[in-house]
Amino acid sequence: MSEVGESSSRKRKIARFADYNPRSKLPNAEQKAVDRLIKNSRKIIVTKFLDKNTLSSMRILHIVRDMLERVGLEGHLDMVFPTIPLLTQEFLASLEWVHKYENDDGEEPTIGFRLRNSYRTLTMTKLREILCISKLPTRNFQGLTEENNNEFFGIVSGGLGKTNDDSNFMFTHPAIHLCHRYTNQIFHGQGTPTKAPQRTMRFLWAMTHLGNGVPDWARMFVDECRGTLYDSEDRPVSKGDISMGGLITVITDSFYINYLDLKPAKGEILFNAKGLVKSHCLHSTEPPMIWRCGTHHESYMRLPRQIPFPWEGNTSDLFAFPDDEYRQNFLYLPRVYDKVMEETGGVPMQIDPQ
Repeated sequence: MSEVGESSSRKRKIARFADYNPRSKLPNAEQKAVDRLIKNSRKIIVTKFLDKNTLSSMRILHIVRDMLERVGLEGHLDMVFPTIPLLTQEFLASLEWVHKYENDDGEEPTIGFRLRNSYRTLTMTKLREILCISKLPTRNFQGLTEENNNEFFGIVSGGLGKTNDDSNFMFTHPAIHLCHRYTNQIFHGQGTPTKAPQRTMRFLWAMTHLGNGVPDWARMFVDECRGTLYDSEDRPVSKGDISMGGLITVITDSFYINYLDLKPAKGEILFNAKGLVKSHCLHSTEPPMIWRCGTHHESYMRLPRQIPFPWEGNTSDLFAFPDDEYRQNFLYLPRVYDKVMEETGGVPMQIDPQ
């Protein structure tokens, strides 16, 4: 396509974005922000929510619920909203801090944004309520040091060291994998939620019996939303998919703003069996459920199965061995293998016969 054609196409997209508003166009600064999103081909992908029916079929619903409850996110098990690209663009383009920190007058941190050309504000308290965050954040939550971070990564990956190609497929435990994948997309803004960068591990750690404290999910969400346009040094961001649009629809719905006339993003909205197959987590939607794991999906386990829970201090509980016929892939990990066999008395987890 010619340069003129590209420009015309982009203008038509921007015009469509402005068409549904009461006014003919957005304020200049916000219009430029939307223009930047379109120009850089920033794709808004569907936010996938957890599916209780699938988790129950896998016999891990109780584990996922416990992990989410530890950090105040259990309400997300009942959350399902579409991703609306036009709302997402408008919210991201207009999002600002009205008060970033609590001031001397006692006013708490507050954000301002525009939805369907209506300017709104929310305090952090109200934002936590809307996003179903049930626990207040731990003041100065730190999580893990780099050394402890690497150790925890080794625990949940069966001893695999950190590499340049870290993936949560290395987390064999299906509940740990799905909780990491879910929070990756909605709070860390990762359009490719299979990546496992170091900064995400301390939040996963907080969800297990090894961790303590509650991350500030609401502020993290705001910072990640603002980070879709500019980095920490206020330089324009031109790469990466945008994955938190589903939560923006949750915010829209809380103001009783109609969005049913707007076109949702295409794609599976749930981490159900079909969505997990497309995400390469399950081998097929037909029983038995074959869970894929390992650095390059080279190992498998059949679900449902008996998985130790509640966690009672054993680090081995956070690592699930693949089935016998595939376990040889992990025998080159003597440190973790010996530790797990010692803690379990040499009795590996068995397939649930039910």
